[in-house]
Amino acid sequence: MGNVVFREAPQKSEPVTMAKDLPKQPKDNTKVENEISDKEPIELSGRNLVLEALNISDDINNLPTEDKGNVQEVKNYVEEIIKAKGLSPTIGVFKKTLEGLKSEMGLSDEAEPSIILDRIAGVIKAWRNLSFIKDTEEKQRIFIKLAALPSSVAMNKEVLRLMEKYEIWQ
Repeated sequence: MGNVVFREAPQKSEPVTMAKDLPKQPKDNTKVENEISDKEPIELSGRNLVLEALNISDDINNLPTEDKGNVQEVKNYVEEIIKAKGLSPTIGVFKKTLEGLKSEMGLSDEAEPSIILDRIAGVIKAWRNLSFIKDTEEKQRIFIKLAALPSSVAMNKEVLRLMEKYEIWQ
């Protein structure tokens, strides 16, 4: 009796529905359009991806000069990250990279978009000004401290304080 093989009981099958019997559903072209546009190269998009990714519906031409500068700063920085990682410069990659920056900085999706833009641009500007610090771990600690500050003005003040501490101008 050692060679006995048991067969599985047949499972109940559900009735097969033919495609012609299914009700017609409207096609959802937005998903297809988004997939196509997400693969579109950044240079050809003709739209402001920073504002779009941060859900800011304003036209860049209607923004104050400081905000325009912040948008450009963020755009350049995200493009540098994409290039450094060897990623394809598409709209989808740009948006994912910017989302990654937001999460690294601990910025909430519910935060005011203009505050998010100001914070990210402030950290980027401050980070670039930290070129005088060579120790990577110290730079990382400073970066985390800068990200926790309430505004780009406070970040710039902190960077200036650090520059004075390291006697950059002397």
